[in-house]
Amino acid sequence: MEATPADEHPHPPGDEADWAESWAFDFATPRREARELRGLVRVTLLPHRSLGRYLAYILVEGRPPVVVLDDEVPIPRNGSLEIRTEGLWADHVVEEPFDHVSVGLEAFGLAVEADEPVSADMWGDRVAVGLDLGWETDGAVQGGEPDSGYALPCVVVGEVLVGDERIQLDGHGWRSHRWGAGQGVKRIQSTATVAPGVAAWAVR
Repeated sequence: MEATPADEHPHPPGDEADWAESWAFDFATPRREARELRGLVRVTLLPHRSLGRYLAYILVEGRPPVVVLDDEVPIPRNGSLEIRTEGLWADHVVEEPFDHVSVGLEAFGLAVEADEPVSADMWGDRVAVGLDLGWETDGAVQGGEPDSGYALPCVVVGEVLVGDERIQLDGHGWRSHRWGAGQGVKRIQSTATVAPGVAAWAVR
């Protein structure tokens, strides 16, 4: 049984106390670009704790990494993935199942030291952050097993705002959606690549 269009949206939670659901979106410029830009957005919902977690991590060559992190966002209502808190607005819209997703962000993040593990204890300089990006599927669905999740390779196009810079992106990346027991984020640190030039953040 493969994933269906309904699987692109939030699922009814299971009975397990650690049941969670997560959406991840990553992006990067092609290697031929003179200036590297890459990043990741992750939304995790913990329904049995009545809260969610939001992370955006953006790397622009020549600038320190910028992090937007909120470990206690309200669970979005009515099946949406729109998040609104003080200093943070983000939305993640399935425009066409398995084909096109739009991601928006308006927030203040922290410019932090390179290679610093992401945590609520991070310190840094406050900086404006914005995303207006679209993920267009560019290959076959990976996975798709029921009660598990899937991932899709994508072309990623749009605009990234960091501080006073607006950067046009015409790149590549992946998006994934997973649900089930043990999907919550415990500690996140940049550790690997999921495609050439694309940063990934491991769950540990």
